[in-house]
Amino acid sequence: MYRALCDQFDDVHILENSWGWAEPLRHLVNAMPEAITLRARWRLHLLFGPIIAKNVADIMVISLKMDLNQLVKDIVIMVFV
Repeated sequence: MYRALCDQFDDVHILENSWGWAEPLRHLVNAMPEAITLRARWRLHLLFGPIIAKNVADIMVISLKMDLNQLVKDIVIMVFV
């Protein structure tokens, strides 16, 4: 799927699946039996959705800043070469 997206779009990033500061809870739930994990992970994901979303947004901002920095470097190189 990643390769197909890369073929269609220039800028494709894989984001980490971290829950931010709620990450220890995710590890705790994943250590439980599967029958409990399926329900608990879904419920905790709903409960901590805003925290998880903030973490994803922070990662996206960092990624965009890195991309912009690289773009500026590329432009500077093109101008001075």
